[in-house]
Amino acid sequence: MPLRRALAGLLLLVLAACGPGPEDTPRDTSPLASDSELATAAITGSAVYDAALGAPRCGTVGSLCGTGTLVAGRGPLGPELNAPNTLHSSCGDGTVGTYQSDESLEALKVYTLDGSNFAPGKTVTLEASVWAYSSPEVDSLDLYYAANANSPSWTFIATLRPEAGGLQLLSTSYTLPTGSLQAIRGVYRFSGDAVPCSSGVYDDHDDLVFAVGTGGGGDTTPPTSSITAPAAGSTLAGTVSVSASASDNVGVTRVEFYAGGTHIGTDTTAPYSISWNTAEVANGTYSLTSRAHDAAGNVGTSAAVSVSVSNTGGGGCGTTQQLLLNPGFESGNVSWSASQGVIASNPSTARTGSWRALLGGLGFVGSWSVSQQITIPSTACSATLRIWLKVTTAEESTSFGYDTLSVQLQNTSGIWVATLGSYSNLDASSGYVERTFDLTTYKGQTLLLAFEAEEDAFYQSSFFVDDTSLTVIR
Repeated sequence: MPLRRALAGLLLLVLAACGPGPEDTPRDTSPLASDSELATAAITGSAVYDAALGAPRCGTVGSLCGTGTLVAGRGPLGPELNAPNTLHSSCGDGTVGTYQSDESLEALKVYTLDGSNFAPGKTVTLEASVWAYSSPEVDSLDLYYAANANSPSWTFIATLRPEAGGLQLLSTSYTLPTGSLQAIRGVYRFSGDAVPCSSGVYDDHDDLVFAVGTGGGGDTTPPTSSITAPAAGSTLAGTVSVSASASDNVGVTRVEFYAGGTHIGTDTTAPYSISWNTAEVANGTYSLTSRAHDAAGNVGTSAAVSVSVSNTGGGGCGTTQQLLLNPGFESGNVSWSASQGVIASNPSTARTGSWRALLGGLGFVGSWSVSQQITIPSTACSATLRIWLKVTTAEESTSFGYDTLSVQLQNTSGIWVATLGSYSNLDASSGYVERTFDLTTYKGQTLLLAFEAEEDAFYQSSFFVDDTSLTVIR
């Protein structure tokens, strides 16, 4: 594996120096897809190659669009028809390796969750079939969308990673922007960074273009929801159940619960209910609401139910409060500052829920970070940071930490203040392990809580972080 990485780096330098690049690729002279072909594509969900755009296209609004076998292969490997299959031939593919042994992006597909036509605001699923290298930890799939396929400006959606070699199906979801002709791009790469057009000699890039309607024929009716427990005026202590009812003309996909503006939980299955640990918030009055979501992206918010929280304790330190925002990452890349792709949805690697932070895991020289500003009250009797950490690694050493993660406190300018904990490939475990840190000595200060990871040039180490909390008692 190290030999392959070294060869890849050398080849990349050679090819960059002597070409050919995408601009040297002869333009495809295939005829334009006919109107009847594009209409058929919308019905079947199968795109046809559009020589004017240089990519597969579904030209009539539908609910599904897929490349089929149009992008199978990678440039001369396969070979791939009409390579590189990127808009206006703007991004060429790597030409090194063997088909269905080394990396290739085999197909792309996008479809609505409710079967209705593409429209702005719709939540859609994006699927990609990839051929993963036999050591899949070195591969990544970066996904992007463009609201205007004629003049694309690429917006990052997610980075996905295969868990085994060979043909793999990877998927994620995103919300369609406004635009009548949109595009998605898949970048399947060996090592490297997430960019819309990478330069790796094993990398494959493919686009898919599809028409999007105005939304007039789609589902625009929001769900309805109401808090069913606790009752208005209740006084709460400890852990309590918060329940809601929800209904929709098509179907409810999830219900989120809020105490004021703070997200306290999500349930995806009726009857909708969560457990709320009121000891994690200060005593006082809270307005509980539920927000029901449907597959079309419509949201309905319940009427507020006012409750009081009253947790008591002795010795003048009877109020417990959890300070971190979005502590389990379930709201996505919100309230944290993170390197691209670090916070992502992957239920198979999250400790609880669907979201977690993953630092590293690519097996090349690089660094990753995720941080959040915190203020520990000067009146705190204690302040305790808890995180759940899982480390997996392909490193073989049992004596040297090649890849590292540090849990740090920094000042608001990002200058190091203290290292709370240091971990490496030597801390690999089969599951998540709770780590606890006493931050009481930092009361009265505003700081950055930061997770910083670094990898060397060889075998990967993945640092998974989930279910964080910073609990103060005052």
